[in-house]
Order: sequence, then C-alpha cells, then structure tokens
Amino acid sequence: METQAQITANKINFQNAGVKTDSDKEISKYNAIRHGVLQKTLIATEKDEVQTMLSLLLVEYEPHGVTDDLLLEAMVLAYIRMQRAIQTEKAFLTQGIFMPMIRYRSEETDKTDSIQVGNSEYEMLDKTYMRYITDGERQFYRALHEFQRVQSLRKGVKPSSIAVDLFKDIADQ
Repeated sequence: METQAQITANKINFQNAGVKTDSDKEISKYNAIRHGVLQKTLIATEKDEVQTMLSLLLVEYEPHGVTDDLLLEAMVLAYIRMQRAIQTEKAFLTQGIFMPMIRYRSEETDKTDSIQVGNSEYEMLDKTYMRYITDGERQFYRALHEFQRVQSLRKGVKPSSIAVDLFKDIADQ
C-alpha cells in the first residue's frame, strides 16, 4: 500500500510530466504520424511483392498444412516490414545528410511527406529505424526457425535447438 508521502510525490510528479514548451509541442504533435514502417495495411506494390515472395517460398519449402502456410506468411510479412524500415531509413538518411527530416507515408494518399527535425530527434529516429530493421530480421528468422522445426518434426527428425551450448562446444575442441 502506498504511503501518503508516495501519493503526494506522485501528484507532484504528474504535474511536472508532459510537454510544456511551444517548441516541444511543435515536435510532439507529429508523434502520431505514421512513417509507413508499422502501417497495418499493404500498399499496392507491397501486395505484388507479397504474392511473389509467397510463390517463391511455396516452391522452395513445399509446405504441408495450415501451420506451414501461416509460418511462411509470417516470414513474408516480417520481410515486408524489414524492407519498409530499410526504405524509410534510406530516405531518412539521404535527406538527413543535408537537413534532418522525418519522412512518413500518408495512409490516405499513399504518398511520402516530410517534416524538419533537429539533430537530437534525428539521432533518435536513426536508432528507431535500426530497431525496426532488427525487429523485422528477428521476426523473419524466428518464423523461419519454427517452420524448419515443424518440417523436421513432420519428417521424424529431432529439430535442432536455437540455443547454443557454449560449454559443450568449448569442451569438444
């Protein structure tokens, strides 16, 4: 249970939280703008790319059943997210060399727009794009590993673990 001192401190901290200055408000008003990386819907070119990737993966892996299909779809969607992040980062870095900008895709018009940002926001956004790329890679390889594990089990082969036993590998040398 909270003490009276904690409750008072929480009330004071709550009043100090949030954006106060006009310049901070000017920056934060774009927090909800989507740059397209996390967009829930596919744009027209991505729909074609999804179909192409799914077709290639179907030929390569010859899935059997709904689980395989879902895992292949998860791989493709992770790939699309990763490509979005890479494309957005490229545009961001190209533009940012001369004038740091936030590039975002309007869901209504499917066009890319920009707003100018300062250097600290620029560095933060660069890290954000790298995180999106890394997340996409992780999602892709997780789905791929699970797909391979399911296929191994179907063939009666014990799947390899994603974990690595470092001490066993050192002892074997």
